[in-house]
Amino acid sequence: MRLYLVRHADAVPKAQNPQRPLSKHGLGEVRLMAQVLSAIYVSVDEVWHSPKARSKQTAELLMAAIRCRRGLLERDDINPNSPLRKVLRDIRRAGGDVMIVGHEPHLGRLASQLLTGTKGAQTVEMVKAGVVCLQTISPRMWQVAWAITPQLMGIILGRTTT
Repeated sequence: MRLYLVRHADAVPKAQNPQRPLSKHGLGEVRLMAQVLSAIYVSVDEVWHSPKARSKQTAELLMAAIRCRRGLLERDDINPNSPLRKVLRDIRRAGGDVMIVGHEPHLGRLASQLLTGTKGAQTVEMVKAGVVCLQTISPRMWQVAWAITPQLMGIILGRTTT
């Protein structure tokens, strides 16, 4: 199983828009991410995302570029400070590859829990519009397969996110 952890892209400040949709810069970051994920043939069974606008927008834009068998699923337990228990249970039950589009510190804690068995260890840095791909090596053991940042995506594609 592969698990793609995606942190939402840059959003507008709360003072500008309380819903915090993606900024112009954030939209550019997601478009780069979508191109890279499409180019490397990322395919998942489902894309889970939080109800927050920036996460939902990121997920929707990625869905247009990757292969996804079952579609988007909005989940209330993928918010910044949501407990991990239910998401961990559902990952184990998923039976296929999943992409989770969410927030810090939730994604970092989730990666730490899967990789080390404790949510307190800092195992990966989840930058905005970054992707970390984890894969199982046994039913309860995970490893980092690869990770990519917006800066690296721009280098790969020969451009910037601005």
